[in-house]
Amino acid sequence: MVEYNKEKARQEYEKRYSTFTFVPGYQYELAQVNRFWRILNAAGVFRVNPKDALDLGSGFGFKTYALSKKIERVTGIDISSNAILISNTLNDNPNLEFICTELEAYNPQKQFDLVTAFGLSNFNVSDVRKLADEIHATVQQLVKSNGVFVLYSTTDFSGKAPSGWYYHSKSELKQVISLLKAKDPSYGIKLIFPHRSLVNYRKQGVRNFLFELFKLFSQRKKEYLISITRHD
Repeated sequence: MVEYNKEKARQEYEKRYSTFTFVPGYQYELAQVNRFWRILNAAGVFRVNPKDALDLGSGFGFKTYALSKKIERVTGIDISSNAILISNTLNDNPNLEFICTELEAYNPQKQFDLVTAFGLSNFNVSDVRKLADEIHATVQQLVKSNGVFVLYSTTDFSGKAPSGWYYHSKSELKQVISLLKAKDPSYGIKLIFPHRSLVNYRKQGVRNFLFELFKLFSQRKKEYLISITRHD
């Protein structure tokens, strides 16, 4: 005989509706983080496994939470108080924290093994010198020696901003890399296009293979990653 237990049901649904795992869209973001991780590893970005990470512009925290499944201690920051409120409500990981702050005002008094910026508007500026300056300042302030900074964005290489988001051209991206190398020749810098990486297609299942091929040929916008390993 099956009977309804109100308290048991309440506890079950409180748990179910208060964590990232059950929120629609989280599994997709988790898959994205796993994909980036494979691509970065294949490119030799990580010499050692990062122990702590900072996610800049964490938003609702989906990717930040996914990172916390790979890294021991993770912090996410965002300027939206509502986004941080939701992130903290859904967070069940004691080694993950979310803080409402602007990047310019954030002063953690420490540096991190890994700093990520997934589509952060602070780095969406058309002036390549200003962009290189912003990236360099972030690395110097927040990344440990032998730590890594990873910037993710998309572009159609047009050098235009049709919707307000600036799409850097290939030459502009190369200029950014050159400027960063000039600022600190010790940097280990990589410009990675996931659609050109075999690990983006290989051994990830037929469904993933077909999906990535569809994106490659049907979408003008392409993803790119800029990784910087700091050597002091």
